[in-house]
Amino acid sequence: MLHRVLRNAAAPALLLQFGSWGELFGGSVLAEQVFSYPGLGAATTAAALGQDVPLLLGIALFTTVFVFVGNTLGDLVHARVDPRVGRAGRDDLRRTAWRDARGAAPAPARATAEEAG
Repeated sequence: MLHRVLRNAAAPALLLQFGSWGELFGGSVLAEQVFSYPGLGAATTAAALGQDVPLLLGIALFTTVFVFVGNTLGDLVHARVDPRVGRAGRDDLRRTAWRDARGAAPAPARATAEEAG
């Protein structure tokens, strides 16, 4: 019983944990400014005040990649913990690819009210 409950309850918790990786950067900017601690938050603030566009773009790109990796890892772990999540997408893609490779004609369009009447 505990195994079934824990597995179903763990999936959303894991997604939230991996999804919150992006909040690390927001929290670092705030904490570094409040406590005058040098780091990425201080560099971001200095770049924004000094209008250092390449540094701001680099920090934004790094942050975006970090958040993307966190979300992707969360999705992969969620699919591993709950196999129903990963199976649905693969089956749909496999079915569509098989139909396309077979060269099957698309389903006929339904008749509208004007055509039927």
